[in-house]
Amino acid sequence: MLPQRSYSAEALCLLNHDRPPGRVVCKTLFSRQLWAPTDVLYVISRRLNVNTGARAKRRHQPRRHPRTGRLSVRSLGNKTTAVSELIDDRPLDVAVLSETWHRSPGDILVRLVTPPGYTVVDAVRPSDPGHGGLAIVFRDEFIWSRITLPAVSTFECLGVRLTTDGASLVVIAVYRPGSVRRPTSQFFDHLSTLFEYLVLLRCPIVIDGDYNVHVEDLFDPNRPNSLAELLESFSMTQRVPSSTHQHGSTLDVVITLDARAMDGGRIFYVGSKAEGLGAKKNRYC
Repeated sequence: MLPQRSYSAEALCLLNHDRPPGRVVCKTLFSRQLWAPTDVLYVISRRLNVNTGARAKRRHQPRRHPRTGRLSVRSLGNKTTAVSELIDDRPLDVAVLSETWHRSPGDILVRLVTPPGYTVVDAVRPSDPGHGGLAIVFRDEFIWSRITLPAVSTFECLGVRLTTDGASLVVIAVYRPGSVRRPTSQFFDHLSTLFEYLVLLRCPIVIDGDYNVHVEDLFDPNRPNSLAELLESFSMTQRVPSSTHQHGSTLDVVITLDARAMDGGRIFYVGSKAEGLGAKKNRYC
């Protein structure tokens, strides 16, 4: 067993060198909470309210009509601090994240992206952890429960029911992988199955979807099983009025069931490139 040693701050600084410490040394430092990556230290400092200025934790009572935002992340790997700040600074009551690329439920990246005063629910892509992935981040003040959704294979989905002041809102995240060029008839069948389940919940619903296909094509009335036809059959409304991609196309859809989901509230689409995060375009609706 190695002998116990004590070091002053000056002595530790003298141990500095040009190469990173080995894995064993890193593990020891982590376990004794003597060192952590910058992202971890930043989150810890915020949660301990080390900064009592503008970055100190703020308590918010959720609005009766929550402010909802969505973000296509394209990997949380090096963006946890930026995404966490974006959620907190807007400020959003609910944030839907797609393409998180996290590898396991409760992954450290998902925990790091959650600002103080928020809770997160996540879903890993079962067939390919490390790609796809969804997360819904929302304020602690909500009473919440995770919704068990129908099993589908053509897209990923995640849902929570949020309640405040006796009113409920169901938030659904949907992500269709871009590896399949065009949506198949099975995709529309699965989407219809999801909608059939949701309408039975009998409360306002917001469905944030990244479909990885031009939404203009989905709404083409000349196409069989168009999304427009499907939404009309379920009395749902598509809320994104303009492009969400840097090349002028709309790849994302925000769908609501029941006008109360938007009555007095606001939905934000937050594209990643405008925030220095990735590849999509900044839009609000």
